Amino acid sequence: MNKQAITGMAALATLYQPKIGFGDQKSARMVLGTVPVEQDGSAYFKLPVDKPICFQALDADGVAVQSMRSATYVHPGESLTCLGCHNSPTNGYRMGNTSATALRRAPSVIKPDVDGSKPFSFPILVQPVLDKNCVACHTKSKADGKKCPDLTQGAQANNGDFFTSYNALRDFTFFWDNAGFDNVPDSKPGQIGARNSRLYQMLVKGHHGLKLSKEDMHRLTLWLDCNSDFYGAYEKLAEQKEGKVVWPALE
Repeated sequence: MNKQAITGMAALATLYQPKIGFGDQKSARMVLGTVPVEQDGSAYFKLPVDKPICFQALDADGVAVQSMRSATYVHPGESLTCLGCHNSPTNGYRMGNTSATALRRAPSVIKPDVDGSKPFSFPILVQPVLDKNCVACHTKSKADGKKCPDLTQGAQANNGDFFTSYNALRDFTFFWDNAGFDNVPDSKPGQIGARNSRLYQMLVKGHHGLKLSKEDMHRLTLWLDCNSDFYGAYEKLAEQKEGKVVWPALE
């Protein structure tokens, strides 16, 4: 391996620090919330200005079906439409003879989601669900003597460490990694987030008679749909790990 390649790898290793989740190519995120979608597929809502926004299409249970791969922005007083980007670049487009249903009413106000989604936090969003529903059984040994994945918080000393439970769930989650991220131009319906994770499939199928409440299931699927991250900001990792609310410095 030549010196330039070694230098490049070292630069990448530095770029991905501190790690806020499993994947290499990371962007700290939070969930603004949800807005209604009309029967014709239209939506009309207000967005915060000068913030990078990504959209996800959710099903009736609030589980992501498809995720936008790029971010968009709005500026003060600006109106933005999806027409144009979603049309052929070589053909013109027009609004049509009838207006979209959502445009016949006032714009929706985004409805915030559960605690731990804004700002994003695994300790607040997910760990309470594991403590309530999973830890008791997962501390027991299986009939064959093997141990279940440890879903306790654990006691890592390093500020940059994750919970024991978080590390134990890695192979059961969905997240974009650097190599896969660059080679996929768009997301396919049902192939991202919770729907493409072993954890969600296991819970939907039935896991040793476990019956999660609707909110607890939502918390897990929301986490999986948001790239299965742990931290929601690149600073004050120790405070975030303690379950404290930490807003990103540039938010």
